[in-house]
Amino acid sequence: NKTLWTSTIYVLRDKQLLPVVCFVFSRKRCDDYLELVKGLDLNSQEDKHYVSQFFRQALSRLNESDRQLQQVINMQEMAKRGIAIHHSGVLPILRESVELLFQTGRIKVLFATETFAMGINMPARTVLFDSLQKHDGKGFRELIPSEYIQMAGRAGRRGLDKTGTVIALCKGDVPSISSLKGMILGKSAQLQSQFRLTYSMILNFLRVAECPLEYMVSSSYSEYHSQKANARDIIATNKLRSTIETLHQSIKSFYTDELKNYFHQCQQFWNIIFQIQQNLINHDKISHRLLDDLLKCGRIIRIRNIYEIDIPAIVLDGSFNSTGKNINHQRIISVLVISQSTNHLLTDLDRLILKENEQMFILPVQKWNININNSEQEKLIYQIKNINITDLLDITNEIIPNIKYNKILEDHWNHRMNDTFDIELESTIGYDKGLRQAIEKLKLIRQNSSNQSIASNRFILLNDFLTKTSQLSLLNNLHELNLKLENEIYINVNENFHHIRKLKFYENKYNQMNERLLSLQTNLQTSYEYESMLEVLKKLNYITNINILSLKGQVAALFGSGKELLLTELIYQNLIDCLTPSEIAALLSSIIFQGKRFDNEINDDNKKKEITPALHQAKQQLIAIASRLDQIQRDYKIPTNIEDELNFSIMSLVYKWAQGAKFYDIMNDPDMEIIDIQEGTIVRTIMRIEELCSDIRNAGKTVGNSELVDKLNQVTTLIKRGIVFAPSLYFSETITTL
Repeated sequence: NKTLWTSTIYVLRDKQLLPVVCFVFSRKRCDDYLELVKGLDLNSQEDKHYVSQFFRQALSRLNESDRQLQQVINMQEMAKRGIAIHHSGVLPILRESVELLFQTGRIKVLFATETFAMGINMPARTVLFDSLQKHDGKGFRELIPSEYIQMAGRAGRRGLDKTGTVIALCKGDVPSISSLKGMILGKSAQLQSQFRLTYSMILNFLRVAECPLEYMVSSSYSEYHSQKANARDIIATNKLRSTIETLHQSIKSFYTDELKNYFHQCQQFWNIIFQIQQNLINHDKISHRLLDDLLKCGRIIRIRNIYEIDIPAIVLDGSFNSTGKNINHQRIISVLVISQSTNHLLTDLDRLILKENEQMFILPVQKWNININNSEQEKLIYQIKNINITDLLDITNEIIPNIKYNKILEDHWNHRMNDTFDIELESTIGYDKGLRQAIEKLKLIRQNSSNQSIASNRFILLNDFLTKTSQLSLLNNLHELNLKLENEIYINVNENFHHIRKLKFYENKYNQMNERLLSLQTNLQTSYEYESMLEVLKKLNYITNINILSLKGQVAALFGSGKELLLTELIYQNLIDCLTPSEIAALLSSIIFQGKRFDNEINDDNKKKEITPALHQAKQQLIAIASRLDQIQRDYKIPTNIEDELNFSIMSLVYKWAQGAKFYDIMNDPDMEIIDIQEGTIVRTIMRIEELCSDIRNAGKTVGNSELVDKLNQVTTLIKRGIVFAPSLYFSETITTL
């Protein structure tokens, strides 16, 4: 890694691509990379002098001991060399220093988390991605287009650079063209509501009688889209009902019991194939490496689209890069395909009801080449498109060699820049020779497949994975059904089958949408949660049986932190009345702190010595209160977890800070278990404690507890000092005019 980063930075310097923002999706890795490149020096003597002067003025507001913090010293030394880091673990005054120095061009290399791209307009000449994958709390995934664009958009400074440069470090496999194209040019993720009903919200709306909560919930973004979908579905179901009636009239003359039975058998046939396909995709022994080999360039596969099944296609790029497990179903395949032109066949109704990648129609089994255009000769088009592996119906053993498939794909993305495009085969004269060869091969395969029975042998290259009893049973059923269907002869099936499958699809769609409409019309999505939360509030005496707020409920309504129940009970059970201001600050840290937990089992007795007996007793009482609240909420089926509420990891640290200890002494105390807690995280926690003190102080005024108000004022006085509450550099005239 050291060689990689030093050589990369030297290359960027030699090519005049500095300054660069290196986006790293981990605070720890930002710190590690800074350590790796500490031997580099990118600033001139003039720049070093400017940085020294800047820090001398910026840090003059700190006391002498705070200036000796290891993070402060390291940041100054590296900034003089033109290198810095920016993430939430860095002290606020240092983050602002880095931002201001970066704006003046004194920081040439900045390691930053993605928050640097959010709300801070600080472009660079180059943006470099340490990885194109990030952990989202559940697992590693590739960046979505909006994330990539937000960060890559920092590349290029208006008025200074003609272009911006974006670089991705490939420490392992090189990403495929299709995955890069999807990340750069893919569709934006659909906006999803993060609306969450809280007790404070319910209490505040109950207090305003003329505005019932049901009205607010129905007006929320999540419910707005539910109701909007509701209105759209009503229109669609009315149109569907009318279309179904018309189709029933049109097929009366030929819709016999025999044809109905034939359709049902065809449906069974394809359902079995889809089941085999799903079983293979989810098979735990089918690795990415195996699929990479099977889906190599030039392989003939068979896929499906809305109107057709078993369409021959050529793989242009089937590789897949991911560190996750069991996610074959996420694989995207770039293919060249010849199919019938169907865009003009989709009615307004079809576009209204069809979901993405939904299979619209069932195909007759005797032949896959059904002419749905009802013309003498089908109108063929070719497409280069990305498909999901779930659209794959067969992997054949045929490979078409001696064609530069990567050139076909690159030419397509360079000239078309969209997912798919439809070109009539007659229009391919003058196109790339390799593309024309591939099209002719596909055309020949399609012609040879016409009027032939559809093979029931599927995925013969994966036969070793079809040996389980359940799979063998599926295969046997498929062969038997195939033989039976091949013996059936239906005259005019080519004409009539399309009408029948269209009718069946519309009928199924109508039933699904009608059922969904009934459920949407009876309940709001949040109604059950709302009723359960009301019962909890009544149980705790926050509201009366007729939903009128008690004084206790009025206190809870003042807290908007999401921990209103815990804080209200803390006040009403006089938990902090017998504590000193320093002990109160320490106890509140357990409600605020969201960092790493050092005492995961908060219910067992700590082996280490507690700070004070009073604080130890208050800690146990707080745990008991949280446990009781958890149990009451679980009784009403409301998910909750005490580990999300309390974290006592830095209680002793905050206690010492409130006692007047210096920040430097706290960070260097060998007894403090804060090895993995960064200075910026500690500062942010103490600042939030001060905000919480203000809320509790207002609650004390509401209940008339003047002693509580006085104590909270003392807490604020004790913790609001030093480096934690250092004034912002953005409001300093001497810094901004330096």
